[in-house]
Amino acid sequence: MDDNVNEIINKIVADLDRLVRADTQQAVKLLETQIEDDIKRAADKLKAELSAIKRDR
Repeated sequence: MDDNVNEIINKIVADLDRLVRADTQQAVKLLETQIEDDIKRAADKLKAELSAIKRDR
């Protein structure tokens, strides 16, 4: 994994920690949305890396 994916994963973990501590429904919804977006972004980057690896073979 490249550093960008690791950074996204670290952000997801931090957001999950904040989600556990969130005290309002609005904060929970915002964090859930951020986490979902970050997971999608990490998945897209990993797919791109996999495609590049397959292409290089």
